[in-house]
Amino acid sequence: MIDVSNWQGRVNWRQVKASGVDRAYIKWGEGATVDAQAVRNVTQARANGVQLGLYFYAHPSRSPLDSARWFIRTAAPYLKPGDLPPALDLEISEGLSWQQLNEWKQAWFAQVDAHIGCRAVFYSYLSFWQHMTLFPDRPVWGADLRAGFKPPSTWAIWQYSFTGSVPGISGHVDLSRVMWQPKPIAA
Repeated sequence: MIDVSNWQGRVNWRQVKASGVDRAYIKWGEGATVDAQAVRNVTQARANGVQLGLYFYAHPSRSPLDSARWFIRTAAPYLKPGDLPPALDLEISEGLSWQQLNEWKQAWFAQVDAHIGCRAVFYSYLSFWQHMTLFPDRPVWGADLRAGFKPPSTWAIWQYSFTGSVPGISGHVDLSRVMWQPKPIAA
C-alpha cells in the first residue's frame, strides 16, 4: 500500500496498479485546504482499480469539529462504498498537551465515524502514537521505520518506509503493509 499527496506530483495510476499496488491512501486535505492533486488522484486511482482511502492531515490548533465538518463536507462526494475508511493523520501538537490532543482526535473521530458508518483510521508515528489513547476498535496506521520493528497486532497498517519507489511515481513514496483490513465504508 502507498500513500500519496501533491508531493508525488502527477501519479500515473495505470503504472502504479500494473506494478502490483492495489491500495492507496490519498491526502484529501490539510487544515481547510484540499490537496492540489486530491481530486485527480481519487479519480485516476478509482479508474485504475486501486482501492483507496482519503486522509486528513490535522492542524490541532483548529477546532476538531470544524476540521471534521470541513473534511466531511468537501470529501463526501468522493467517498464511496468499499473505500478504505478515512484516516486522521495527527503528527503535530501545535502547543496542545497529550490530553488535549487525545480529546481533539476523539472529537474529530466522533463526527467522521458517525458520517461514514465505520471507524476511521488513526495515523501517526512513534513519538505520537505512544502517547495517544488507542482503542481496540479504532484501526491504527502506525509509522515506525526502525530495523527489526514488529508492529503490534492492534495495528491495521504499518508504514515502514518514507523513501519507497513505485513505477508511475517520480521520487519517493511512503510504503505501508496492511496487517489486517480495516472495515471499509459501507453502502
